[in-house]
Amino acid sequence: MILVSYIQPFDRMQQIFVLDESTKDTVETVPTTIQNYEYAVTRLIDKYGAKLLQMHGPEKYCLKIKRNIENEQNYKYNRQKLIVEII
Repeated sequence: MILVSYIQPFDRMQQIFVLDESTKDTVETVPTTIQNYEYAVTRLIDKYGAKLLQMHGPEKYCLKIKRNIENEQNYKYNRQKLIVEII
């Protein structure tokens, strides 16, 4: 599974799409706030075993979120790295 998100800094709610890797069909769409974004990603990793997150949006803003996700994954949950691509 692949997680895809279009980050919109001025929107309160963000959407994370769970896509099937082979067909690219949407399996689930998860609404979340920026404050809960890392938690939502972690929950989706647990549920679907996703190894890739593609974030689309402003690069500097996405880099900050990427660092937060990496910290959440590495320090809090001691997991192998999720690949986060900023597109």
